[in-house]
Amino acid sequence: MEDGSELIDRLLDKFCARHKAEKPRTHRVEARQAFISLTKKKRKGKKLVDKVRLIQLRCLQADLLTFLDFLGGQSSRLLSCFSRHDCKCLKAAFKMYEQQKKMFDENVRRCADRIVSIYQPHLRPIVRGKAKAKVEFGAKIGASVVNGYTYVDHLSWDAYNESSDLAMQLELYKKRFGMLPQEVQADKLYLGKANRNLIKDCHVECYNHPLGRPPKDENDRHAEDKRRAIGERNEVEATFGTSKRVYRANDIRAKLDDTADTWIGACFFAKNVMKFLRGLFCLIFAKLGLKAFKRRFSYSIDYLMGVLDPTRGCLVKII
Repeated sequence: MEDGSELIDRLLDKFCARHKAEKPRTHRVEARQAFISLTKKKRKGKKLVDKVRLIQLRCLQADLLTFLDFLGGQSSRLLSCFSRHDCKCLKAAFKMYEQQKKMFDENVRRCADRIVSIYQPHLRPIVRGKAKAKVEFGAKIGASVVNGYTYVDHLSWDAYNESSDLAMQLELYKKRFGMLPQEVQADKLYLGKANRNLIKDCHVECYNHPLGRPPKDENDRHAEDKRRAIGERNEVEATFGTSKRVYRANDIRAKLDDTADTWIGACFFAKNVMKFLRGLFCLIFAKLGLKAFKRRFSYSIDYLMGVLDPTRGCLVKII
């Protein structure tokens, strides 16, 4: 909420500097001091947090009313002074105030489509529970990996359950290749009862552990296939790590959601292009008879040739 008061103060400065008007008093400094006093506390109790929220709510409410009163008679010059980005941020600030006021009055901590940044209102907090950061902000991606190539099936800025993507991914796989995959490999999040029934109805193999307690009889005819599936499922983690580390998918600096979506898609597109070129060069050298080179990079040749026969698939998630 402190960003809202800062935005109002900046817009008033911009308007008054252009039209040579006297700037009204704002509560930006008071809201900033309340925020800094909270961040310096080692232990932040609920009473202290509620007190700071109340101060910032009152400051933002007063600044919004001041802004509306000051610009009430300046509607003809308002559009020429403020840019489209300023109007978008101002609209997000009003919505943020409504959400925060409602949560404070009802004494709740959750709100649908809660705005955490007025400059990027499409961002949503995603609770991950990691040791480094319990809450993360960014796009959530559902992707499928087929023969080493990554297909971005679902990209959303909202927090959602990825298990609902499996039916859509199967449909997209059939649309791309004209058939369903022979095998699906996914982690435990995807393998609920509904998705297991879906895989069974589609006659697709899935070598994962069954639900419930493990059987007493350890003789499992699919034990080797299960071990292989666990190893091949790790490919998606490596794919996602490579996309972050090499192709900078973890450093998206675009402010708009559409621009960020394009940036993310370009990262995975560049990764797939490099994957294809490596396989193509390996195939060319293998055709020339360089056996040592062929032995060293035989895995790339197998992946390249596998593109021509996409009967086996690997469906996984990346976030």
